[in-house]
Amino acid sequence: MRQRWMAWGVRGLASLILAASFSLIGHGMELTASTSTSTVAFAPYVDMTLPPVGNLATLASQAGIRSATLAFIVAAGTSCKPSWGNYFQVGTNSGQFLNEINAFKAVGGQPIISFGGEINNELASVCGSVSALESAYQEVVDHYHVYSLDFDIEGTQLNNTATVQLRNRALSLLQAKEASLGHQITISYTLPVLPTGLLANSLYLLKSAVTSGVKVSVVNVMAMDYGQANAPNPSYMGTYAIDAAEATQAQLASVYPALSSNQRWAMIGITPMIGQNDLAGEIFTTANASQVAQFAAAHSIGRLSYWELHRDTACVNNADENSNYCSGTTQTPYQFASIFGAVPTGPGSSPTPPPSSTSGGGGSTSSAGSVTLALSTSSSWYNGCNMAATVKNTGTTAVSAWSVGLALGSGDSIVNIWNAQLTTTTAGANASNVSYNGSLAPGASTSFGFQVAGDCSTVLATGSGSSPTPPPSSTSGGGSSTSTSQFALTTVTTSQWDGGYTAEATVKNTGTTAVSAWSVGLALGSGDSIVNIWNAQLTTTTAGANASNVSYNGSLAPGASTSFGFQVAGPSAP
Repeated sequence: MRQRWMAWGVRGLASLILAASFSLIGHGMELTASTSTSTVAFAPYVDMTLPPVGNLATLASQAGIRSATLAFIVAAGTSCKPSWGNYFQVGTNSGQFLNEINAFKAVGGQPIISFGGEINNELASVCGSVSALESAYQEVVDHYHVYSLDFDIEGTQLNNTATVQLRNRALSLLQAKEASLGHQITISYTLPVLPTGLLANSLYLLKSAVTSGVKVSVVNVMAMDYGQANAPNPSYMGTYAIDAAEATQAQLASVYPALSSNQRWAMIGITPMIGQNDLAGEIFTTANASQVAQFAAAHSIGRLSYWELHRDTACVNNADENSNYCSGTTQTPYQFASIFGAVPTGPGSSPTPPPSSTSGGGGSTSSAGSVTLALSTSSSWYNGCNMAATVKNTGTTAVSAWSVGLALGSGDSIVNIWNAQLTTTTAGANASNVSYNGSLAPGASTSFGFQVAGDCSTVLATGSGSSPTPPPSSTSGGGSSTSTSQFALTTVTTSQWDGGYTAEATVKNTGTTAVSAWSVGLALGSGDSIVNIWNAQLTTTTAGANASNVSYNGSLAPGASTSFGFQVAGPSAP
Protein backbone atom coordinates (compact mmCIF):
# COMPACT_ATOMS: atom_id res chain seq x y z
CA MET A 1 0.00 0.00 0.00
CA ARG A 2 0.85 3.57 0.03
CA GLN A 3 3.67 5.30 1.86
CA ARG A 4 5.20 3.47 4.76
CA TRP A 5 1.86 2.45 6.18
CA MET A 6 -1.18 0.61 5.00
CA ALA A 7 -4.48 -0.45 6.30
CA TRP A 8 -6.28 -3.57 6.24
CA GLY A 9 -9.25 -4.20 8.39
CA VAL A 10 -10.67 -7.46 9.38
CA ARG A 11 -14.21 -8.54 9.29
CA GLY A 12 -14.92 -12.01 10.57
CA LEU A 13 -18.35 -12.65 9.09
CA ALA A 14 -19.23 -15.37 11.50
CA SER A 15 -19.47 -15.17 15.25
CA LEU A 16 -19.29 -17.81 17.89
CA ILE A 17 -21.69 -18.79 20.58
CA LEU A 18 -19.72 -20.90 22.97
CA ALA A 19 -21.04 -22.64 26.03
CA ALA A 20 -18.96 -25.30 27.65
CA SER A 21 -18.93 -27.42 30.77
CA PHE A 22 -16.19 -29.97 31.14
CA SER A 23 -15.83 -32.98 33.40
CA LEU A 24 -12.59 -34.73 34.16
CA ILE A 25 -13.14 -38.32 35.10
CA GLY A 26 -11.02 -40.63 37.16
CA HIS A 27 -8.25 -38.23 38.16
CA GLY A 28 -9.77 -36.44 41.10
CA MET A 29 -10.77 -33.35 39.14
CA GLU A 30 -13.96 -31.48 38.44
CA LEU A 31 -13.91 -28.74 35.83
CA THR A 32 -15.89 -25.58 35.44
CA ALA A 33 -15.73 -23.43 32.36
CA SER A 34 -16.13 -19.72 31.78
CA THR A 35 -16.63 -18.76 28.16
CA SER A 36 -16.07 -15.61 26.15
CA THR A 37 -16.00 -14.63 22.53
CA SER A 38 -13.45 -12.56 20.67
CA THR A 39 -14.99 -12.38 17.24
CA VAL A 40 -12.83 -10.08 15.13
CA ALA A 41 -14.90 -7.20 13.78
CA PHE A 42 -14.11 -4.52 11.21
CA ALA A 43 -10.51 -3.44 11.81
CA PRO A 44 -9.09 -0.58 9.75
CA TYR A 45 -5.40 0.04 9.53
CA VAL A 46 -3.87 2.50 11.96
CA ASP A 47 -0.48 4.03 11.17
CA MET A 48 1.21 3.73 14.54
CA THR A 49 3.94 6.24 13.70
CA LEU A 50 1.70 9.02 12.42
CA PRO A 51 1.83 11.97 14.87
CA PRO A 52 0.50 12.28 17.43
CA VAL A 53 1.44 8.76 18.51
CA GLY A 54 -0.05 7.09 21.55
CA ASN A 55 -3.76 7.63 20.88
CA LEU A 56 -4.88 4.23 19.57
CA ALA A 57 -7.57 3.71 22.22
CA THR A 58 -8.89 7.25 21.70
CA LEU A 59 -9.05 6.83 17.92
CA ALA A 60 -10.82 3.49 18.29
CA SER A 61 -13.37 4.99 20.66
CA GLN A 62 -14.07 7.92 18.34
CA ALA A 63 -14.50 5.63 15.32
CA GLY A 64 -16.50 3.01 17.22
CA ILE A 65 -14.21 0.11 16.29
CA ARG A 66 -13.19 -2.90 18.35
CA SER A 67 -10.37 -4.17 16.14
CA ALA A 68 -7.47 -2.42 14.46
CA THR A 69 -4.59 -3.46 12.23
CA LEU A 70 -1.43 -1.76 13.45
CA ALA A 71 1.09 -0.74 10.77
CA PHE A 72 3.97 -1.26 10.14
CA ILE A 73 6.73 -3.40 11.64
CA VAL A 74 9.87 -3.16 9.47
CA ALA A 75 13.60 -3.59 9.99
CA ALA A 76 15.45 -1.03 12.10
CA GLY A 77 17.68 0.31 9.35
CA THR A 78 19.57 -2.59 7.82
CA SER A 79 19.58 -4.70 10.99
CA CYS A 80 17.49 -7.78 11.70
CA LYS A 81 15.73 -5.90 14.49
CA PRO A 82 11.99 -5.12 14.34
CA SER A 83 10.87 -1.52 14.54
CA TRP A 84 7.77 0.59 14.00
CA GLY A 85 8.26 2.33 10.66
CA ASN A 86 12.05 2.48 11.11
CA TYR A 87 11.46 5.08 13.82
CA PHE A 88 11.00 3.14 17.05
CA GLN A 89 12.72 -0.18 17.68
CA VAL A 90 10.48 -2.71 19.41
CA GLY A 91 11.10 -2.68 23.15
CA THR A 92 12.43 0.89 23.26
CA ASN A 93 10.75 4.30 23.49
CA SER A 94 9.95 3.77 27.20
CA GLY A 95 7.32 1.18 26.39
CA GLN A 96 5.03 3.70 24.70
CA PHE A 97 3.75 1.32 22.02
CA LEU A 98 3.35 -1.53 24.50
CA ASN A 99 1.33 0.73 26.80
CA GLU A 100 -0.74 1.95 23.86
CA ILE A 101 -1.57 -1.59 22.71
CA ASN A 102 -2.30 -2.75 26.26
CA ALA A 103 -4.64 0.22 26.78
CA PHE A 104 -6.49 -0.77 23.60
CA LYS A 105 -6.76 -4.36 24.84
CA ALA A 106 -7.99 -3.17 28.23
CA VAL A 107 -11.14 -1.66 26.67
CA GLY A 108 -11.84 -4.80 24.64
CA GLY A 109 -9.73 -3.95 21.59
CA GLN A 110 -8.36 -6.70 19.38
CA PRO A 111 -5.09 -5.69 17.68
CA ILE A 112 -3.53 -7.19 14.57
CA ILE A 113 0.11 -6.33 13.92
CA SER A 114 1.09 -5.73 10.30
CA PHE A 115 4.60 -6.23 8.93
CA GLY A 116 6.00 -4.74 5.72
CA GLY A 117 4.36 -1.97 3.72
CA GLU A 118 5.50 -0.04 0.70
CA ILE A 119 8.73 1.53 1.96
CA ASN A 120 11.56 0.82 4.43
CA ASN A 121 13.37 -2.52 4.70
CA GLU A 122 11.07 -5.48 5.15
CA LEU A 123 12.58 -7.86 7.72
CA ALA A 124 12.99 -10.79 5.32
CA SER A 125 15.21 -8.60 3.12
CA VAL A 126 17.83 -8.09 5.86
CA CYS A 127 17.60 -11.14 8.12
CA GLY A 128 20.05 -13.67 6.76
CA SER A 129 18.53 -16.96 7.89
CA VAL A 130 15.25 -18.65 8.78
CA SER A 131 16.17 -18.73 12.47
CA ALA A 132 17.14 -15.05 12.56
CA LEU A 133 13.95 -13.97 10.82
CA GLU A 134 11.79 -16.18 13.03
CA SER A 135 13.50 -14.69 16.09
CA ALA A 136 12.59 -11.18 14.89
CA TYR A 137 8.96 -12.19 14.48
CA GLN A 138 9.07 -13.97 17.85
CA GLU A 139 10.35 -10.82 19.52
CA VAL A 140 7.27 -8.89 18.37
CA VAL A 141 4.87 -11.65 19.45
CA ASP A 142 6.51 -12.04 22.86
CA HIS A 143 6.70 -8.31 23.52
CA TYR A 144 3.11 -7.41 22.65
CA HIS A 145 1.37 -10.78 23.16
CA VAL A 146 -0.49 -10.33 19.89
CA TYR A 147 -1.05 -13.51 17.88
CA SER A 148 -2.84 -12.14 14.79
CA LEU A 149 -0.26 -11.08 12.22
CA ASP A 150 -0.56 -9.48 8.79
CA PHE A 151 2.14 -9.30 6.11
CA ASP A 152 1.83 -6.53 3.51
CA ILE A 153 4.21 -7.65 0.75
CA GLU A 154 4.57 -5.52 -2.35
CA GLY A 155 7.05 -3.96 -4.74
CA THR A 156 10.46 -5.56 -5.12
CA GLN A 157 9.83 -7.94 -2.23
CA LEU A 158 7.20 -9.77 -4.27
CA ASN A 159 9.72 -10.47 -7.04
CA ASN A 160 12.45 -11.74 -4.72
CA THR A 161 11.82 -15.48 -4.60
CA ALA A 162 14.59 -16.01 -2.04
CA THR A 163 13.00 -13.68 0.53
CA VAL A 164 9.55 -15.09 -0.26
CA GLN A 165 10.77 -18.57 0.64
CA LEU A 166 12.74 -17.34 3.65
CA ARG A 167 9.71 -15.53 5.03
CA ASN A 168 7.39 -18.50 4.61
CA ARG A 169 9.81 -20.91 6.26
CA ALA A 170 10.22 -18.53 9.20
CA LEU A 171 6.44 -18.14 9.55
CA SER A 172 5.94 -21.90 9.46
CA LEU A 173 8.47 -22.24 12.27
CA LEU A 174 6.82 -19.43 14.25
CA GLN A 175 3.38 -21.05 13.95
CA ALA A 176 4.73 -24.41 15.04
CA LYS A 177 6.61 -23.03 18.05
CA GLU A 178 3.67 -20.96 19.25
CA ALA A 179 1.26 -23.86 18.73
CA SER A 180 3.39 -25.95 21.09
CA LEU A 181 2.77 -23.22 23.70
CA GLY A 182 -0.98 -23.18 23.08
CA HIS A 183 -1.00 -20.03 20.93
CA GLN A 184 -2.56 -20.10 17.49
CA ILE A 185 -0.79 -17.64 15.20
CA THR A 186 -3.15 -16.44 12.46
CA ILE A 187 -1.45 -15.10 9.36
CA SER A 188 -2.83 -13.04 6.53
CA TYR A 189 -1.11 -11.88 3.38
CA THR A 190 -2.01 -8.45 2.01
CA LEU A 191 -1.13 -8.26 -1.67
CA PRO A 192 -1.48 -5.83 -4.59
CA VAL A 193 -4.23 -6.68 -7.06
CA LEU A 194 -5.78 -5.61 -10.34
CA PRO A 195 -9.46 -5.93 -11.25
CA THR A 196 -8.37 -9.07 -13.12
CA GLY A 197 -6.85 -10.62 -9.98
CA LEU A 198 -3.47 -11.30 -8.42
CA LEU A 199 -0.29 -11.21 -10.48
CA ALA A 200 1.96 -14.25 -10.89
CA ASN A 201 4.39 -13.14 -8.16
CA SER A 202 1.61 -13.07 -5.54
CA LEU A 203 0.39 -16.52 -6.60
CA TYR A 204 3.97 -17.78 -6.27
CA LEU A 205 4.11 -16.36 -2.72
CA LEU A 206 0.91 -18.18 -1.74
CA LYS A 207 2.02 -21.47 -3.27
CA SER A 208 5.32 -21.13 -1.43
CA ALA A 209 3.36 -20.66 1.79
CA VAL A 210 1.52 -23.94 1.17
CA THR A 211 4.77 -25.77 0.40
CA SER A 212 6.38 -24.36 3.55
CA GLY A 213 3.47 -25.38 5.77
CA VAL A 214 2.23 -21.87 6.56
CA LYS A 215 -1.45 -21.76 7.50
CA VAL A 216 -2.75 -18.62 5.80
CA SER A 217 -6.13 -17.44 7.07
CA VAL A 218 -6.79 -14.54 4.72
CA VAL A 219 -5.59 -13.30 1.34
CA ASN A 220 -6.29 -9.59 1.53
CA VAL A 221 -6.32 -7.61 -1.72
CA MET A 222 -5.24 -3.97 -1.92
CA ALA A 223 -8.16 -2.61 -3.93
CA MET A 224 -6.48 0.65 -4.88
CA ASP A 225 -4.00 2.40 -7.20
CA TYR A 226 -4.84 0.33 -10.29
CA GLY A 227 -3.67 2.83 -12.93
CA GLN A 228 -5.45 4.19 -15.98
CA ALA A 229 -4.68 1.18 -18.19
CA ASN A 230 -6.18 -1.27 -15.69
CA ALA A 231 -9.09 0.82 -14.40
CA PRO A 232 -10.03 3.32 -17.09
CA ASN A 233 -13.19 4.61 -15.36
CA PRO A 234 -12.34 5.89 -11.84
CA SER A 235 -16.03 6.24 -10.97
CA TYR A 236 -16.17 2.43 -10.87
CA MET A 237 -13.83 2.03 -7.88
CA GLY A 238 -16.40 -0.06 -6.01
CA THR A 239 -16.92 -2.33 -9.01
CA TYR A 240 -13.16 -2.70 -9.52
CA ALA A 241 -12.76 -3.79 -5.89
CA ILE A 242 -15.48 -6.41 -6.34
CA ASP A 243 -13.96 -7.59 -9.63
CA ALA A 244 -10.59 -7.98 -7.91
CA ALA A 245 -12.13 -10.02 -5.07
CA GLU A 246 -14.02 -12.29 -7.47
CA ALA A 247 -10.93 -12.90 -9.60
CA THR A 248 -8.76 -13.62 -6.57
CA GLN A 249 -11.31 -16.05 -5.12
CA ALA A 250 -11.24 -17.99 -8.39
CA GLN A 251 -7.42 -17.98 -8.44
CA LEU A 252 -7.25 -19.48 -4.95
CA ALA A 253 -8.67 -22.72 -6.38
CA SER A 254 -5.25 -23.40 -7.90
CA VAL A 255 -3.52 -22.74 -4.58
CA TYR A 256 -5.99 -24.51 -2.27
CA PRO A 257 -7.69 -27.11 -4.49
CA ALA A 258 -9.28 -28.91 -1.54
CA LEU A 259 -11.30 -25.85 -0.49
CA SER A 260 -14.87 -25.30 -1.58
CA SER A 261 -16.04 -22.05 -3.16
CA ASN A 262 -17.46 -20.84 0.16
CA GLN A 263 -14.24 -21.67 1.96
CA ARG A 264 -12.26 -19.67 -0.58
CA TRP A 265 -14.61 -16.71 -0.08
CA ALA A 266 -13.91 -17.00 3.65
CA MET A 267 -10.22 -16.40 2.87
CA ILE A 268 -10.80 -13.22 0.89
CA GLY A 269 -10.12 -9.79 2.37
CA ILE A 270 -10.83 -6.47 0.66
CA THR A 271 -8.96 -3.30 1.59
CA PRO A 272 -9.61 -0.12 -0.42
CA MET A 273 -7.86 3.16 0.15
CA ILE A 274 -10.70 5.43 1.18
CA GLY A 275 -11.09 8.73 -0.65
CA GLN A 276 -8.31 9.97 -2.89
CA ASN A 277 -5.88 7.21 -3.89
CA ASP A 278 -2.23 7.84 -4.71
CA LEU A 279 -3.08 8.03 -8.41
CA ALA A 280 -4.97 11.12 -9.50
CA GLY A 281 -8.61 10.54 -10.40
CA GLU A 282 -8.99 7.32 -8.41
CA ILE A 283 -11.34 8.26 -5.56
CA PHE A 284 -13.08 5.64 -3.42
CA THR A 285 -16.30 7.28 -2.23
CA THR A 286 -18.80 6.45 0.50
CA ALA A 287 -21.12 5.15 -2.24
CA ASN A 288 -18.34 2.79 -3.35
CA ALA A 289 -17.96 1.70 0.28
CA SER A 290 -21.66 0.84 0.53
CA GLN A 291 -21.37 -1.20 -2.69
CA VAL A 292 -18.39 -3.18 -1.37
CA ALA A 293 -20.01 -3.67 2.05
CA GLN A 294 -23.12 -5.18 0.47
CA PHE A 295 -20.96 -7.50 -1.62
CA ALA A 296 -18.90 -8.54 1.42
CA ALA A 297 -22.04 -9.43 3.37
CA ALA A 298 -23.59 -11.34 0.46
CA HIS A 299 -20.48 -13.47 -0.08
CA SER A 300 -19.44 -13.86 3.58
CA ILE A 301 -15.87 -12.82 2.83
CA GLY A 302 -13.28 -13.30 5.51
CA ARG A 303 -12.16 -9.71 6.09
CA LEU A 304 -13.01 -6.16 5.21
CA SER A 305 -10.90 -3.05 5.84
CA TYR A 306 -9.53 0.20 4.52
CA TRP A 307 -6.48 2.42 4.63
CA GLU A 308 -6.35 4.41 7.02
CA LEU A 309 -8.24 5.40 10.20
CA HIS A 310 -6.76 8.91 10.52
CA ARG A 311 -8.03 9.66 6.98
CA ASP A 312 -11.68 8.82 7.75
CA THR A 313 -12.84 12.45 7.76
CA ALA A 314 -13.36 15.12 5.10
CA CYS A 315 -10.62 17.59 4.27
CA VAL A 316 -11.14 21.30 4.95
CA ASN A 317 -13.85 22.62 2.61
CA ASN A 318 -14.17 19.04 1.29
CA ALA A 319 -11.01 19.57 -0.74
CA ASP A 320 -9.91 16.81 -3.10
CA GLU A 321 -6.43 16.18 -1.75
CA ASN A 322 -4.16 13.28 -0.86
CA SER A 323 -3.51 13.64 2.86
CA ASN A 324 -2.58 11.48 5.84
CA TYR A 325 -5.27 13.19 7.91
CA CYS A 326 -8.31 13.39 5.61
CA SER A 327 -9.84 11.40 2.76
CA GLY A 328 -10.20 13.93 -0.06
CA THR A 329 -13.85 13.01 -0.62
CA THR A 330 -17.17 14.24 0.76
CA GLN A 331 -18.05 12.46 4.00
CA THR A 332 -18.93 12.84 7.66
CA PRO A 333 -16.37 11.91 10.33
CA TYR A 334 -15.74 8.13 10.39
CA GLN A 335 -18.45 7.53 7.80
CA PHE A 336 -16.41 4.78 6.12
CA ALA A 337 -15.99 3.03 9.49
CA SER A 338 -19.72 3.27 10.01
CA ILE A 339 -20.47 1.72 6.60
CA PHE A 340 -17.99 -1.14 6.86
CA GLY A 341 -18.69 -1.68 10.54
CA ALA A 342 -22.38 -2.26 9.77
CA VAL A 343 -21.70 -5.38 7.70
CA PRO A 344 -23.49 -8.24 9.50
CA THR A 345 -21.37 -10.78 11.33
CA GLY A 346 -22.98 -13.68 9.53
CA PRO A 347 -25.68 -14.52 7.02
CA GLY A 348 -29.25 -13.98 8.15
CA SER A 349 -29.13 -12.37 11.56
CA SER A 350 -27.04 -10.85 14.28
CA PRO A 351 -25.18 -13.26 16.53
CA THR A 352 -26.49 -14.26 19.92
CA PRO A 353 -23.99 -13.17 22.56
CA PRO A 354 -22.41 -15.98 24.56
CA PRO A 355 -23.09 -16.44 28.28
CA SER A 356 -20.57 -14.85 30.56
CA SER A 357 -19.90 -18.16 32.25
CA THR A 358 -21.16 -21.71 32.41
CA SER A 359 -21.10 -23.92 35.43
CA GLY A 360 -19.08 -27.08 35.21
CA GLY A 361 -20.78 -30.33 34.39
CA GLY A 362 -21.08 -33.17 36.88
CA GLY A 363 -18.38 -35.76 36.65
CA SER A 364 -16.93 -37.89 39.41
CA THR A 365 -13.88 -37.30 41.54
CA SER A 366 -11.60 -39.68 43.30
CA SER A 367 -9.94 -37.14 45.54
CA ALA A 368 -10.47 -33.68 46.97
CA GLY A 369 -8.73 -32.06 44.03
CA SER A 370 -10.55 -29.79 41.59
CA VAL A 371 -9.70 -28.07 38.31
CA THR A 372 -11.04 -24.97 36.62
CA LEU A 373 -11.05 -24.57 32.87
CA ALA A 374 -11.02 -21.11 31.25
CA LEU A 375 -12.19 -21.21 27.65
CA SER A 376 -11.98 -18.41 25.08
CA THR A 377 -12.25 -17.92 21.34
CA SER A 378 -8.84 -16.93 20.00
CA SER A 379 -10.10 -16.22 16.48
CA SER A 380 -13.09 -16.84 14.24
CA TRP A 381 -14.06 -16.56 10.61
CA TYR A 382 -16.79 -17.66 8.26
CA ASN A 383 -17.49 -21.35 8.93
CA GLY A 384 -14.78 -21.87 11.54
CA CYS A 385 -13.14 -20.85 14.80
CA ASN A 386 -10.15 -21.45 17.07
CA MET A 387 -10.59 -22.05 20.79
CA ALA A 388 -8.02 -21.80 23.57
CA ALA A 389 -8.43 -23.61 26.89
CA THR A 390 -6.47 -23.38 30.13
CA VAL A 391 -6.79 -26.18 32.68
CA LYS A 392 -5.75 -25.32 36.23
CA ASN A 393 -5.49 -27.67 39.20
CA THR A 394 -7.07 -25.71 42.05
CA GLY A 395 -7.02 -28.66 44.40
CA THR A 396 -4.57 -29.70 47.07
CA THR A 397 -3.27 -32.87 45.43
CA ALA A 398 -1.32 -33.41 42.24
CA VAL A 399 -2.85 -35.12 39.20
CA SER A 400 -1.01 -37.17 36.59
CA ALA A 401 -3.37 -37.07 33.60
CA TRP A 402 -6.61 -35.55 32.35
CA SER A 403 -9.21 -36.16 29.66
CA VAL A 404 -12.31 -34.17 28.68
CA GLY A 405 -15.28 -34.96 26.46
CA LEU A 406 -16.38 -32.55 23.74
CA ALA A 407 -19.66 -32.35 21.85
CA LEU A 408 -20.04 -30.24 18.72
CA GLY A 409 -22.98 -28.84 16.83
CA SER A 410 -24.46 -30.60 13.83
CA GLY A 411 -22.04 -30.46 10.92
CA ASP A 412 -19.12 -29.23 13.04
CA SER A 413 -15.85 -31.12 13.34
CA ILE A 414 -12.53 -30.61 15.10
CA VAL A 415 -9.90 -30.35 12.36
CA ASN A 416 -6.90 -29.23 14.39
CA ILE A 417 -5.75 -29.63 17.99
CA TRP A 418 -2.55 -28.63 19.75
CA ASN A 419 -1.08 -29.50 23.15
CA ALA A 420 -3.65 -32.28 23.48
CA GLN A 421 -4.59 -35.55 21.83
CA LEU A 422 -7.93 -35.90 20.08
CA THR A 423 -9.85 -39.16 20.03
CA THR A 424 -13.09 -39.42 18.07
CA THR A 425 -15.68 -42.07 18.77
CA THR A 426 -19.30 -42.67 17.81
CA ALA A 427 -20.27 -40.94 21.06
CA GLY A 428 -18.29 -37.76 20.42
CA ALA A 429 -14.73 -36.54 20.90
CA ASN A 430 -12.24 -36.49 23.75
CA ALA A 431 -9.26 -34.23 24.35
CA SER A 432 -6.58 -35.59 26.66
CA ASN A 433 -3.12 -34.60 27.77
CA VAL A 434 0.01 -35.30 25.80
CA SER A 435 3.21 -36.67 27.28
CA TYR A 436 4.50 -33.37 28.63
CA ASN A 437 1.40 -31.73 30.17
CA GLY A 438 -0.50 -34.41 32.06
CA SER A 439 1.06 -33.79 35.45
CA LEU A 440 -0.38 -30.81 37.31
CA ALA A 441 0.78 -29.88 40.78
CA PRO A 442 -1.65 -27.95 43.01
CA GLY A 443 -2.03 -24.49 41.51
CA ALA A 444 -0.38 -25.46 38.23
CA SER A 445 -2.07 -25.04 34.85
CA THR A 446 -1.66 -26.09 31.24
CA SER A 447 -3.21 -24.98 27.98
CA PHE A 448 -4.49 -26.60 24.82
CA GLY A 449 -6.36 -25.38 21.78
CA PHE A 450 -8.43 -26.68 18.92
CA GLN A 451 -9.92 -25.57 15.62
CA VAL A 452 -13.53 -26.20 14.64
CA ALA A 453 -14.81 -26.35 11.06
CA GLY A 454 -18.50 -25.45 10.90
CA ASP A 455 -20.73 -22.68 12.13
CA CYS A 456 -19.30 -22.93 15.69
CA SER A 457 -22.72 -22.18 17.15
CA THR A 458 -22.36 -24.84 19.85
CA VAL A 459 -19.33 -26.32 21.55
CA LEU A 460 -20.29 -28.40 24.57
CA ALA A 461 -18.70 -30.90 26.91
CA THR A 462 -20.22 -34.35 26.96
CA GLY A 463 -19.13 -34.99 30.51
CA SER A 464 -17.45 -38.18 29.39
CA GLY A 465 -13.83 -38.89 29.98
CA SER A 466 -11.37 -41.57 30.95
CA SER A 467 -7.75 -42.14 31.67
CA PRO A 468 -5.93 -41.35 28.47
CA THR A 469 -3.96 -44.04 26.73
CA PRO A 470 -0.42 -42.81 26.13
CA PRO A 471 0.71 -42.83 22.52
CA PRO A 472 2.67 -45.89 21.43
CA SER A 473 6.41 -45.61 21.22
CA SER A 474 6.12 -46.27 17.51
CA THR A 475 3.43 -47.00 14.97
CA SER A 476 3.50 -48.65 11.62
CA GLY A 477 2.76 -46.67 8.51
CA GLY A 478 0.27 -47.53 5.82
CA GLY A 479 -3.26 -46.43 5.18
CA SER A 480 -6.74 -47.54 4.31
CA SER A 481 -9.74 -46.21 2.42
CA THR A 482 -13.43 -46.73 2.36
CA SER A 483 -13.30 -48.17 -1.15
CA THR A 484 -11.08 -50.47 -3.14
CA SER A 485 -9.06 -47.58 -4.54
CA GLN A 486 -5.45 -47.33 -3.45
CA PHE A 487 -3.68 -44.39 -1.87
CA ALA A 488 -0.15 -43.09 -1.93
CA LEU A 489 0.97 -41.11 1.14
CA THR A 490 4.03 -38.90 1.00
CA THR A 491 5.34 -36.67 3.79
CA VAL A 492 7.82 -33.81 3.71
CA THR A 493 9.34 -32.12 6.76
CA THR A 494 8.56 -28.39 6.48
CA SER A 495 10.40 -27.21 9.60
CA GLN A 496 12.16 -28.68 12.62
CA TRP A 497 13.75 -27.56 15.87
CA ASP A 498 15.08 -29.07 19.05
CA GLY A 499 12.22 -31.17 20.38
CA GLY A 500 9.86 -31.19 17.42
CA TYR A 501 9.05 -30.75 13.77
CA THR A 502 6.18 -30.11 11.37
CA ALA A 503 5.39 -32.15 8.27
CA GLU A 504 3.19 -31.78 5.20
CA ALA A 505 1.46 -34.97 4.02
CA THR A 506 -0.13 -35.58 0.62
CA VAL A 507 -2.72 -38.29 0.06
CA LYS A 508 -3.22 -39.31 -3.58
CA ASN A 509 -5.88 -41.59 -5.00
CA THR A 510 -3.87 -43.81 -7.32
CA GLY A 511 -6.83 -46.04 -8.13
CA THR A 512 -9.31 -45.96 -10.99
CA THR A 513 -12.45 -45.11 -9.01
CA ALA A 514 -13.40 -42.10 -6.91
CA VAL A 515 -13.48 -42.34 -3.12
CA SER A 516 -15.52 -40.35 -0.61
CA ALA A 517 -13.28 -40.72 2.45
CA TRP A 518 -9.77 -41.75 3.42
CA SER A 519 -7.76 -42.72 6.48
CA VAL A 520 -4.01 -43.28 6.73
CA GLY A 521 -1.71 -44.56 9.45
CA LEU A 522 1.18 -42.44 10.70
CA ALA A 523 4.52 -43.75 11.92
CA LEU A 524 6.31 -41.92 14.74
CA GLY A 525 9.63 -42.31 16.46
CA SER A 526 10.02 -43.56 20.01
CA GLY A 527 8.79 -40.94 22.47
CA ASP A 528 7.16 -38.82 19.76
CA SER A 529 3.52 -37.69 19.79
CA ILE A 530 1.36 -35.67 17.42
CA VAL A 531 0.33 -32.46 19.18
CA ASN A 532 -1.18 -30.52 16.27
CA ILE A 533 -2.90 -31.46 13.02
CA TRP A 534 -4.64 -29.41 10.31
CA ASN A 535 -6.87 -30.34 7.36
CA ALA A 536 -7.35 -33.80 8.89
CA GLN A 537 -8.77 -35.49 11.97
CA LEU A 538 -6.44 -37.37 14.32
CA THR A 539 -7.48 -40.59 16.03
CA THR A 540 -5.15 -42.30 18.50
CA THR A 541 -5.67 -45.87 19.61
CA THR A 542 -3.60 -48.50 21.35
CA ALA A 543 -2.55 -49.66 17.88
CA GLY A 544 -1.21 -46.31 16.72
CA ALA A 545 -2.34 -43.04 15.13
CA ASN A 546 -4.51 -42.41 12.10
CA ALA A 547 -5.26 -39.27 10.12
CA SER A 548 -8.57 -39.14 8.27
CA ASN A 549 -10.32 -36.64 6.06
CA VAL A 550 -12.42 -33.72 7.27
CA SER A 551 -15.71 -32.65 5.72
CA TYR A 552 -14.24 -30.78 2.76
CA ASN A 553 -11.40 -33.03 1.54
CA GLY A 554 -12.69 -36.61 1.66
CA SER A 555 -13.73 -36.89 -1.97
CA LEU A 556 -10.87 -37.75 -4.32
CA ALA A 557 -11.28 -38.51 -7.99
CA PRO A 558 -8.81 -40.93 -9.61
CA GLY A 559 -5.43 -39.20 -9.68
CA ALA A 560 -6.56 -36.42 -7.35
CA SER A 561 -4.74 -35.57 -4.14
CA THR A 562 -5.21 -33.54 -0.98
CA SER A 563 -2.82 -32.36 1.71
CA PHE A 564 -2.78 -32.11 5.47
CA GLY A 565 -0.13 -31.21 8.01
CA PHE A 566 0.85 -32.16 11.52
CA GLN A 567 3.24 -31.21 14.30
CA VAL A 568 5.24 -33.72 16.32
CA ALA A 569 6.71 -33.22 19.77
CA GLY A 570 9.51 -35.56 20.78
CA PRO A 571 13.16 -36.41 20.32
CA SER A 572 12.98 -37.62 16.73
CA ALA A 573 13.21 -35.64 13.52
CA PRO A 574 13.01 -37.18 10.07
